Amino acid sequence: MYLASLIDNKYVAEAQSFQYTPGTARTALPISLSEVLQHIRVDVPLEQTDYLNTLIKSAVDQFEYYTNICLIQQSWTTYRDDFYMPAIELRKGLFQSLTSFQYLVNGVLTTVDPTLYYIPPTNEYAQIILKPTKQYPTDIDYLQAAVKIVFVSGFATSDAGIPSDIKTCLYNLVAFLYDNRGNNDVAAMSSKGVSDPTAGLNSLPNHVSDIIMKYRIQDIFGGFFIRY
Repeated sequence: MYLASLIDNKYVAEAQSFQYTPGTARTALPISLSEVLQHIRVDVPLEQTDYLNTLIKSAVDQFEYYTNICLIQQSWTTYRDDFYMPAIELRKGLFQSLTSFQYLVNGVLTTVDPTLYYIPPTNEYAQIILKPTKQYPTDIDYLQAAVKIVFVSGFATSDAGIPSDIKTCLYNLVAFLYDNRGNNDVAAMSSKGVSDPTAGLNSLPNHVSDIIMKYRIQDIFGGFFIRY
């Protein structure tokens, strides 16, 4: 059960409020250049292979931006100001492991006792849930970013573990970007500077946007209390 279903107080979508910083660079791409060349079925001059690799990276970035998920496993860091939520959500897609869960005490990061919480198995993003009858530490420094969480998420460590429909979506997205290179209208509609993060999907083929919406972590799931 997601936290949003438990809240009757004022609510703010977590995806719009908490930032996630990658701790490691992407070690692989979810699709390969040879797969893309086979899919688009064109003879690309050798000097354009670097350009196609750039389009692949752009397509992956675009897919992850629209869906709020991470495809190739990466380490992520996120912060909270306090332990004010019974469930802290780690919204970067398929959860793999918790690296550290710490909080500030007199300016020093201290590990949260792992017997206080649990992380239930999930096919989407994870939640750190406080166990019944347990209580988080009260000696926390009341500062911004007083709670630091480092975790690993992503479908796989290589392209072999990426779901086939996602790979097909990425093939089609690269082909679309290649066919529409130089089209400023497409570039503008796909930009990140829009208030609605899905607005750019209107410029993409339906078979691409449908898969993106299938995997997208919706903003209404998860959130936090506004304390007055």
